Amino acid sequence: MKPKRTIVLGLHLSSRGFGWVLFEYALSLVDWGTADIRGDKKVNTLSRIEALLTKHRPAVLTLERHDGIGSARSERIRQLHRAVVKHAETRDIRVQCYSRVEIGQTRQLNGARTREEVAAAVANCLHVLKPRLPKPRPIWVGERSGMSLFCAAACALTYFDAEQ
Repeated sequence: MKPKRTIVLGLHLSSRGFGWVLFEYALSLVDWGTADIRGDKKVNTLSRIEALLTKHRPAVLTLERHDGIGSARSERIRQLHRAVVKHAETRDIRVQCYSRVEIGQTRQLNGARTREEVAAAVANCLHVLKPRLPKPRPIWVGERSGMSLFCAAACALTYFDAEQ
Protein backbone atom coordinates (compact mmCIF):
# COMPACT_ATOMS: atom_id res chain seq x y z
CA MET A 1 0.00 0.00 0.00
CA LYS A 2 1.36 3.41 -0.98
CA PRO A 3 1.75 5.89 1.92
CA LYS A 4 -0.65 8.82 2.03
CA ARG A 5 0.87 11.99 0.56
CA THR A 6 0.44 14.90 2.92
CA ILE A 7 2.46 18.07 2.53
CA VAL A 8 3.43 19.18 6.04
CA LEU A 9 5.18 22.42 6.88
CA GLY A 10 6.96 22.38 10.23
CA LEU A 11 7.64 25.83 11.62
CA HIS A 12 9.49 27.07 14.70
CA LEU A 13 9.47 30.74 15.67
CA SER A 14 12.45 32.21 17.49
CA SER A 15 13.62 35.62 18.64
CA ARG A 16 15.76 35.94 15.49
CA GLY A 17 13.29 34.65 12.93
CA PHE A 18 12.15 31.10 12.22
CA GLY A 19 13.16 27.69 10.96
CA TRP A 20 11.04 25.57 8.65
CA VAL A 21 10.94 22.13 7.08
CA LEU A 22 8.71 20.70 4.38
CA PHE A 23 7.74 17.03 4.24
CA GLU A 24 5.82 15.29 1.49
CA TYR A 25 5.48 11.98 3.36
CA ALA A 26 6.66 10.83 6.77
CA LEU A 27 10.49 10.95 6.81
CA SER A 28 10.48 12.39 3.27
CA LEU A 29 12.09 15.79 3.75
CA VAL A 30 11.65 17.92 0.63
CA ASP A 31 12.99 21.35 1.60
CA TRP A 32 14.12 23.28 4.66
CA GLY A 33 15.62 26.56 5.76
CA THR A 34 15.95 29.29 8.34
CA ALA A 35 14.98 32.93 8.09
CA ASP A 36 16.84 35.66 9.94
CA ILE A 37 14.36 38.51 10.23
CA ARG A 38 15.39 42.14 10.55
CA GLY A 39 13.38 45.34 10.87
CA ASP A 40 9.70 44.99 11.80
CA LYS A 41 9.84 41.38 12.99
CA LYS A 42 6.08 40.74 13.04
CA VAL A 43 5.37 42.12 9.57
CA ASN A 44 8.51 40.66 7.99
CA THR A 45 8.04 37.24 9.61
CA LEU A 46 4.41 37.00 8.54
CA SER A 47 5.38 38.08 5.03
CA ARG A 48 8.05 35.36 4.76
CA ILE A 49 5.69 32.73 6.15
CA GLU A 50 2.98 33.85 3.70
CA ALA A 51 5.47 33.31 0.87
CA LEU A 52 6.19 29.76 2.11
CA LEU A 53 2.47 28.96 2.37
CA THR A 54 1.84 30.30 -1.12
CA LYS A 55 4.79 28.50 -2.69
CA HIS A 56 4.36 25.08 -1.05
CA ARG A 57 0.61 24.97 -0.29
CA PRO A 58 0.87 22.62 2.70
CA ALA A 59 -2.14 20.71 3.98
CA VAL A 60 -0.81 20.84 7.55
CA LEU A 61 1.20 23.38 9.53
CA THR A 62 2.92 22.11 12.68
CA LEU A 63 4.19 24.32 15.49
CA GLU A 64 5.44 24.02 19.05
CA ARG A 65 2.75 25.11 21.50
CA HIS A 66 3.70 28.43 23.10
CA ASP A 67 0.70 29.01 25.31
CA GLY A 68 1.11 26.15 27.78
CA ILE A 69 1.71 26.50 31.49
CA GLY A 70 5.38 27.13 32.13
CA SER A 71 6.14 28.26 28.59
CA ALA A 72 9.10 30.62 28.67
CA ARG A 73 8.35 32.23 25.31
CA SER A 74 8.16 36.02 25.15
CA GLU A 75 4.85 37.77 24.64
CA ARG A 76 6.02 38.91 21.18
CA ILE A 77 6.59 35.32 20.10
CA ARG A 78 3.24 34.25 21.58
CA GLN A 79 1.45 36.98 19.63
CA LEU A 80 3.33 36.06 16.48
CA HIS A 81 2.41 32.39 17.01
CA ARG A 82 -1.29 33.31 17.27
CA ALA A 83 -1.04 35.45 14.11
CA VAL A 84 0.59 32.60 12.16
CA VAL A 85 -2.08 30.13 13.32
CA LYS A 86 -4.89 32.54 12.39
CA HIS A 87 -3.31 33.22 9.00
CA ALA A 88 -2.97 29.49 8.23
CA GLU A 89 -6.55 28.78 9.30
CA THR A 90 -7.89 31.47 6.95
CA ARG A 91 -6.17 29.54 4.14
CA ASP A 92 -7.85 26.26 5.27
CA ILE A 93 -4.54 24.79 6.40
CA ARG A 94 -4.87 22.35 9.29
CA VAL A 95 -2.79 23.57 12.24
CA GLN A 96 -1.31 21.15 14.78
CA CYS A 97 0.48 22.46 17.87
CA TYR A 98 2.48 20.18 20.16
CA SER A 99 3.93 20.69 23.62
CA ARG A 100 7.60 20.00 24.33
CA VAL A 101 6.50 16.88 26.25
CA GLU A 102 4.52 15.56 23.25
CA ILE A 103 7.45 16.24 20.94
CA GLY A 104 9.83 14.35 23.24
CA GLN A 105 7.49 11.34 23.24
CA THR A 106 7.68 10.96 19.46
CA ARG A 107 9.10 7.56 18.51
CA GLN A 108 11.87 9.01 16.32
CA LEU A 109 13.06 11.30 19.11
CA ASN A 110 13.48 8.56 21.73
CA GLY A 111 12.40 10.61 24.76
CA ALA A 112 14.59 13.62 24.01
CA ARG A 113 13.99 16.37 26.57
CA THR A 114 16.32 19.29 25.90
CA ARG A 115 16.52 21.18 22.62
CA GLU A 116 20.03 19.79 22.09
CA GLU A 117 18.78 16.21 22.57
CA VAL A 118 15.88 16.86 20.19
CA ALA A 119 18.23 18.31 17.57
CA ALA A 120 20.58 15.31 17.84
CA ALA A 121 17.67 12.87 17.51
CA VAL A 122 16.33 14.73 14.46
CA ALA A 123 19.80 14.70 12.87
CA ASN A 124 20.03 10.93 13.44
CA CYS A 125 16.61 10.47 11.85
CA LEU A 126 17.07 12.92 8.95
CA HIS A 127 20.69 12.45 7.88
CA VAL A 128 20.58 15.27 5.34
CA LEU A 129 20.30 17.75 8.23
CA LYS A 130 23.25 16.34 10.17
CA PRO A 131 25.79 18.85 8.78
CA ARG A 132 23.56 21.70 10.01
CA LEU A 133 23.42 20.43 13.59
CA PRO A 134 24.57 23.27 15.87
CA LYS A 135 27.54 22.53 18.10
CA PRO A 136 26.82 22.15 21.82
CA ARG A 137 26.87 25.51 23.55
CA PRO A 138 28.00 26.62 26.97
CA ILE A 139 25.12 27.58 29.23
CA TRP A 140 26.05 31.27 29.12
CA VAL A 141 25.75 31.43 25.30
CA GLY A 142 22.34 32.00 23.71
CA GLU A 143 20.62 29.38 21.61
CA ARG A 144 22.14 28.93 18.16
CA SER A 145 19.95 30.30 15.36
CA GLY A 146 20.09 27.00 13.45
CA MET A 147 18.34 25.22 16.32
CA SER A 148 14.96 26.43 15.03
CA LEU A 149 15.38 24.19 11.97
CA PHE A 150 15.59 21.10 14.18
CA CYS A 151 12.69 22.21 16.36
CA ALA A 152 10.56 22.66 13.22
CA ALA A 153 11.52 19.17 12.04
CA ALA A 154 10.65 17.73 15.46
CA CYS A 155 7.16 19.25 15.25
CA ALA A 156 6.59 17.72 11.81
CA LEU A 157 7.90 14.31 12.95
CA THR A 158 5.51 14.49 15.91
CA TYR A 159 2.62 15.06 13.51
CA PHE A 160 3.50 12.00 11.41
CA ASP A 161 4.00 9.88 14.55
CA ALA A 162 0.57 10.93 15.89
CA GLU A 163 -1.13 10.21 12.55
CA GLN A 164 0.05 6.59 12.35
